Amino acid sequence: MEAILYDAIIMDVMSTFSEKNPNFENLMGKSYLYKKYGIDSIQLVESENYYAKNPREYLKIHASVLKRFEFVKDSLDRLSKSIKTN
Repeated sequence: MEAILYDAIIMDVMSTFSEKNPNFENLMGKSYLYKKYGIDSIQLVESENYYAKNPREYLKIHASVLKRFEFVKDSLDRLSKSIKTN
């Protein structure tokens, strides 16, 4: 569920740039998640319902997702600084 949530957030953020690529939803929409993780919309809803009833578990997942974003941000910051110094 962590990976699905991470990808869903990334896709949601990327959708703000969909004006640049009108085919974004077709390429990277929900169907992409379903295909990538071998799930369907019903399985996703059932997972969300399960975690809604188990908020401590869902909180752990969200914390892990936030850590991943922090790691990626830190990596991008380091890369940006190294490019600027060269």
